[in-house]
Amino acid sequence: MRRFLLALMLLSFAASLGAQVVICESPQGLYRECRVSTFGIPFLISELSEGRCVEGVTWGSVSTGVVWVEGGCRGRFGVRR
Repeated sequence: MRRFLLALMLLSFAASLGAQVVICESPQGLYRECRVSTFGIPFLISELSEGRCVEGVTWGSVSTGVVWVEGGCRGRFGVRR
């Protein structure tokens, strides 16, 4: 419950900044890239997968505004400007 409330607060904060929030997922454990914004550094708002989303291992940033996921990571991502 505590984790859910924290995720909800982070989503509200991101929305209040006008930040884009994107769900990016790794279907069947495969590598995938998702555009989060045109600029900024992606960050994980909350995990949606049962497997862990670990920065640099199962998710990361390939370039400004683009996040990658693999290994079953599924998460909600935002952007720091």
